[in-house]
Amino acid sequence: MKLSLLSHAFWQPLRPWLAELWRLRRGASVGLICALVAALAGIGLLALSGWFITSSAFAGVLAFGLVFNIYTPGAGVRLFALLRTVGRYFERLFQHDFILSLQSHWRVLLFRGLVNLPFEQQASAHTGTQVQRLMQDLKVLENLWLGWLSPTAVALVSVVFVALLSAFWSGVIALLVLVFGILVGALLLRLAANTGAQQAHVSQAEEQLQRNTLDMVNALAELSAWGLTPHYIEQTLTKREVQTQSKIAVRDQANRCLAQLHVLHGILVLSVAGFAACFYQQGQLTGPVAVLLSIAVLALSEVLNALPTQFALAGKIQASAKALAQLTRTEQQSEALPSVLGDIEFVQQNGKLSAIQFHHFAVQQGQRMLLQPVSCTIHGQQQVTLCAASGAGKSSLANALVGAARRQGIAVHYLTQQNYLFNGTVWQNLTLVRPMLTEDEAWQVLDMCDLKTWLSNSADGLHTEIGENADKISGGQARRLALARILLMDPELLVLDEPFTGVDEATRSKVLNRIGPWLRGRTCLFIGHQQDVLPPAHVHYLLYEQRLHTLPQIHG
Repeated sequence: MKLSLLSHAFWQPLRPWLAELWRLRRGASVGLICALVAALAGIGLLALSGWFITSSAFAGVLAFGLVFNIYTPGAGVRLFALLRTVGRYFERLFQHDFILSLQSHWRVLLFRGLVNLPFEQQASAHTGTQVQRLMQDLKVLENLWLGWLSPTAVALVSVVFVALLSAFWSGVIALLVLVFGILVGALLLRLAANTGAQQAHVSQAEEQLQRNTLDMVNALAELSAWGLTPHYIEQTLTKREVQTQSKIAVRDQANRCLAQLHVLHGILVLSVAGFAACFYQQGQLTGPVAVLLSIAVLALSEVLNALPTQFALAGKIQASAKALAQLTRTEQQSEALPSVLGDIEFVQQNGKLSAIQFHHFAVQQGQRMLLQPVSCTIHGQQQVTLCAASGAGKSSLANALVGAARRQGIAVHYLTQQNYLFNGTVWQNLTLVRPMLTEDEAWQVLDMCDLKTWLSNSADGLHTEIGENADKISGGQARRLALARILLMDPELLVLDEPFTGVDEATRSKVLNRIGPWLRGRTCLFIGHQQDVLPPAHVHYLLYEQRLHTLPQIHG
């Protein structure tokens, strides 16, 4: 499908980013004015220099002894040269300062959208996708102003300026310049239309390559153990080659467009020079003015040469804007993201959670029903277990519950299956959730999770480094540290998804006994594959064949 820059559909995904650009229009205007000064001064410099040299030649050849004022045009040449240099300097200064400011505003806009996403979408986001959006796509959007809108505006004003300058002496030459401008515009619009789909494909390939690379880095140990690293690298390089070929195809089209632009420009220069020579012979123009007009038209190449490369990026800019808009869109966007049917109501009495009522609640993923409609009630301060086989949808159900709780203002804390620990110390990870934490409180919660003995024997104690992705400690220690962080909070609703993954049976028993008093009196949902590895609970459910079944008590 071809891309039309004149259609509403092209500009629709760019509107939020253009709105931020408009808010900072003062900074953009200063940079644009400097760019215009530099461009017009460059045209004026070449045109006046041509006029000056030709006038000097005519004065010397045709009028011996004629007094010719060299100072005024000489001063003009120096003035244009100075304006061109100063304009370019301040253009770089103000344009890049504006882009940095614009990028900061765009990032705030993007992060605000991410924060306001439903929890279900936040939980399903892929790291590679997030990195692509936050780094590559925002980087591409820099071209929206710096590489596209601003140079296009400068080129348009320059063409109009040369046309008006020509109109002062010759309407025919002015008309030729305007026709040339229209033809260049059509050429660039056609280029954007032809490369739009390819650039969208390049953006998708870059995202997939980013995700594959991150997956490979995260799974490097397993791939090496299985001897699959060379095979995976080869696959990644093959995808990289396909992406490179797509980029080359787009670049080739941009180069062809540039060549066509040069042909058009060459025809314009020859036409203007021809008409100017005819008008000179007819006495309608002086020789210096004929040269001035020809060189002024020739000088347009400086502002036009970069446009094909920038217009070839139109499809990529739109694709990046669409991807960023999709990232922050609140409605369900993918069949891979479970959708929730029915309703969850959180009943509060005296400011406390007294019940969670499920009304015809169901979870569906694409065409697959994960949970058939069910109506039930979880009473406040009641502990509930939910068991199911892998892939049955228990985590999707938990995500839906947590998302609904957050939307209704319930203080909910959720220990997911992943240990989201930050690269730093044990102390830094604990104070993240309670900044005013005391050492005594930290040791108390660490003791509850059977981590006190290990850290007491460590030389750095609470300031023991856990490394990136907690790679300096064991999986069981990382899981218990994540649990310890949860215990520092005071939630109305607590959801623990497989809380003892990687924890041996003896340690699990210790931790269960120590956190029991803390769990009592709180509304909790414990999720796992087996009921006997979860904390004691009042009610036990089994998710089996898309239905919720009540199980008998195991814990007393």
